[in-house]
Amino acid sequence: MPDQPPVRYNKNTRANIEVPAQLQLRPDGRVQTDSPVIFTIGHSSITADNFVALLHLYNVEAVVDVRSHPASKFAPHFGRRTLAALLRSANVRYAFMGDQLGGRPSNSQFYDSHGCVLYDEWSASQLFRDGLGRLTRAAAKHRLALMCSEESPRQCHRHLLIARALVNSGWPRSHIIHIRGDGLNTPEDAIPVQSGPLMEGIGWKSPRSVSREPRRSTSSNA
Repeated sequence: MPDQPPVRYNKNTRANIEVPAQLQLRPDGRVQTDSPVIFTIGHSSITADNFVALLHLYNVEAVVDVRSHPASKFAPHFGRRTLAALLRSANVRYAFMGDQLGGRPSNSQFYDSHGCVLYDEWSASQLFRDGLGRLTRAAAKHRLALMCSEESPRQCHRHLLIARALVNSGWPRSHIIHIRGDGLNTPEDAIPVQSGPLMEGIGWKSPRSVSREPRRSTSSNA
């Protein structure tokens, strides 16, 4: 993959940023909020410099890593230790919460027979609920960005699982903002709820198998 050009936020770029009502642009072009907002971001294959530029654009103070496995084969600078050092040099805090809020829980009880994560059961677990509580308490004090690997929130558990759990716990849906790789953003309330696997009869679970050992079927035909 060819190197990506640096993200350059000039006057014209900032003027084109779609700013939701709960966000404002400062005179220097950075985005600010007057009330607690939880940001999310997917690193994809973006360069380290571009990633930091996006965080600074939205004045993110801390990155919460919600990857179950904090490593990237195609973007090694997003490995847990390397990323923590990168963020420290950019004056951004780093916290790992993939064990509590990750999309691939370690316990096989949270998977169906096809290897899909049972979001309803995982989000109801004490481990996940404790993590969600830690997250909302921290978000009330600091500007946080949840980080996973998928650039598009529609395909990531940031939207499919965590955002929905936050809303169910009382966090305003309009106060969840997904930062995109081009510097723009997608508010959570702009994503149709039906974009997730929520159809009647299917239940709340990951849209595809995530390659964990599936839970054995309890059917007598198994």
